[in-house]
Amino acid sequence: MKIFRNIVAFLQALLLFLGFIFLSAVIYSELNSPYNIIIAKAVFSVGVFLSRSLFNLIIKRGVLSVISGDNATYDLDELEPTLGSDVLKLTPEELTNLFSKNKPSFNKGVTVSIWGDWQGRQLDTRHQLDSLNFNSDNDILTINFSDKCILKVKSPRIIFYTSSYLKVVKAKEILW
Repeated sequence: MKIFRNIVAFLQALLLFLGFIFLSAVIYSELNSPYNIIIAKAVFSVGVFLSRSLFNLIIKRGVLSVISGDNATYDLDELEPTLGSDVLKLTPEELTNLFSKNKPSFNKGVTVSIWGDWQGRQLDTRHQLDSLNFNSDNDILTINFSDKCILKVKSPRIIFYTSSYLKVVKAKEILW
């Protein structure tokens, strides 16, 4: 399966790169000198960068994840929960207080999803929440799981909580 992923990633990146080579050749032949050389080199450089980025993206996420990716806008994360929807918008302090009082449990466990990194490092397995702590001095939310996995979220700003998921929408850094 890894060979298939590498081949598809290479072919997709090559196809994109060939498009940029064609565009560079057209610019080189149609514009007057010295602008043709400068712009053609710039377009070629952008092509190298984007092709390499596409290759790395497919290798990291997988072929199907990239092809059928959900390219939703982040604007949906800015929506306020409606009354009666059982979705709570919490600060890290409120989440810590809620966890210490109620000990919310997700019956089937939780899977951790980090945007841009969905595979490996036990991200695709279910974890049971063990403890939750917010250090206001460092501005770090630490979530401990019963299988010794730790999730540290630096500067969490928006947190949504329901009985089925916990979502940190905005944060400065995430360490798994």
